[in-house]
Amino acid sequence: MVRTNENRDSQSYRSTFWLWPLLAVAAYFRFRDLGIKPPHFDEGINGHFVMTIWRDGFYTYDPTNFHGPLYFYLLHGAEVLFGRGIESFRIMNAFLSMGLVYFIFQFRRFLGPAAVVAAWIIAVSPAFTFYGRYAIHETLFILGQVAFVYGRLVWLAKPSREAVAMIAAGLLIMLSTKETFFIFVGTWLIAEVMIWFMERWEKTGQPWSRLSDLTTAESRRLIRDTAVISSISLFLLFALYTGFFEHARGAGDFFRAFDFWTKTGTKGNGHEKPFLYWLETMARYEWVLLIGLAAAVVGTLLLRYEQRAQRLLLLTGFGTWLAYSLIPYKTPWLLLGFWPLSFLLLPQMERGKWRLLTAVVLGLTLVHSTVRSYRLNFFDFAKAGEPYVYVQTTTDYSNVMDVLKRKIRQSPDVKNLSIVIMIQDPWPLPYEVALFPNLKYAKLEDLDRDPKIIANADLMLIDGSILDGLRNVLPKKFGRMDFRLRDSYDHGWALFDFEKFRNVLGADVPIESAVVKK
Repeated sequence: MVRTNENRDSQSYRSTFWLWPLLAVAAYFRFRDLGIKPPHFDEGINGHFVMTIWRDGFYTYDPTNFHGPLYFYLLHGAEVLFGRGIESFRIMNAFLSMGLVYFIFQFRRFLGPAAVVAAWIIAVSPAFTFYGRYAIHETLFILGQVAFVYGRLVWLAKPSREAVAMIAAGLLIMLSTKETFFIFVGTWLIAEVMIWFMERWEKTGQPWSRLSDLTTAESRRLIRDTAVISSISLFLLFALYTGFFEHARGAGDFFRAFDFWTKTGTKGNGHEKPFLYWLETMARYEWVLLIGLAAAVVGTLLLRYEQRAQRLLLLTGFGTWLAYSLIPYKTPWLLLGFWPLSFLLLPQMERGKWRLLTAVVLGLTLVHSTVRSYRLNFFDFAKAGEPYVYVQTTTDYSNVMDVLKRKIRQSPDVKNLSIVIMIQDPWPLPYEVALFPNLKYAKLEDLDRDPKIIANADLMLIDGSILDGLRNVLPKKFGRMDFRLRDSYDHGWALFDFEKFRNVLGADVPIESAVVKK
C-alpha cells in the first residue's frame, strides 16, 4: 500500500509527539533548585581551574589532572553568561544533560520506539539526573560518545558528510574531555568486530556499508569533506591542549597523560571498588539499566540482522560494564558510561504476547527511577550512605556559608574581612572564598612564628583537631559552628568574630574565647 502525504505527516507527528513531554520532565529534574546542593569537592577544583583561565587567558593542561581542557572552557563561558558561582556551572551541565536526552531521542532514526524508551530512561535515571546537576565532566564526555555512535550508525546506513562530521565531533569532545575515551572507543570497536563475525556465522547479513558503495563523484566529495573535517578537528584539538597556542607543552602532555592514568586508574588511587560494585549500584538505583545488561547478553544473540544498531549498542554497553568492573578505580558517575544499555527494548517484544508484559515491566522500572530521582535530587542530595552522594560536601558547609552571605547582604564591605583557613584539605572552599582579598591559609604551628595571623581574624575555618591548641591564643570571642566538609573528613569548626556576626548567628551558637590561665 502506498503511504499518502497525510499518512506520512501523521507518522512524523506520532514519532515526535513524546519529545516535548520528555524534555519537560528532563528539564524539571535538571534545572529545579540547582543551588540546593552544597558545592562538591570536584566542583570546587573545577572552579579553581576556571579562575586560572580568567587569570592567564587560557587553560594550562596538566596530564596528572586526568581531564582535558574543553569542559573548563565551557564553564568559563558559563561564568561569562550567567555570572560567577557553582550554580552557573551547574546550569551549563544541565543544558548538556538536556542535549543528551534530546540526542538519544534522535536515535529513533535507526531504532524507532527503542530510542524513545531509551530517552525516557535517561531523562528520569537517578544517575543521569543527579550528575546532570553536578558541574563535573561526565555528562559532556557521554555526549561525545553519543555523537560518535550516532555518526557511526549514519555511516553504516550510508557513508556521508553528516556521518563524518558527527564521528569527528564525538571524537573531538571525548579526546578533549577525559583520557578514558580509549575505553569506550576500544569497546565499540570490539563490539563491531564481534557482530561482524556473528552475522557471518548466522549468515544473516548484507555487506557493511563502505566508501566503495558510492558513485565515483560521491566518493570524491566525501574524501574531500573527510579531509577538511579531519583537519579542522585536529586543529581544534591542538588548539585546546596548547591553550590556544600559549602552552606548547600541552600537545605532548596529551600523550603523557596515559602513562599517569595507567598508574593511577588501574590501582584505584583511593577509589577502589569490588568487581560487583556496578551490579550492586544498579540494583539500588538503576533497575532499567540492570535489565538492559541482561538484554545485552541475551538480546545480542537473539536479535535479527535488521537490529544491527541495537546489537552494537547493547554489546558496547555490556563491554563498558565489564571494563569498568575489571578496573579497580570506580567512582559512581562512571555509571553514565553504561548509557547504551538504555536501548533495551527488544523488537520481538513490541508486538504480540510480549507487548503487555514489556510495557508493564518498563512502566514499573521507570516509576522506580522517577521516585528514586526525586528523592535523591531534592531530599537526599547530601545524605550519608547514598552511594551516589560521593565525596560530597555536607550541609554544615552550606549553613556556615549562608551566615557569611547573610552578613554580606547586610554590609557589602564585609567582603574585606579577614578569613583564615586552617583545614588540611579545604576543597571546595578555595573557589568559594577566593575573591576575598584578606584570605590566608595557615597551620597551627605558624601561629608561634606569627601570632598576627589570627589577631585580626574575622572568620576562621579550622580542623577540629586544632581547636584545643587554638583556644590558648584566641584574641577575642568567636561564635562556633559545625563545619564538617565531607563525611569521610575529620570534624571541623567555623569560628565567627562574635561582635561582628552576632546579628546573623543563631541564638544557640556556643562561644569560644581564650583560655584563662591561672
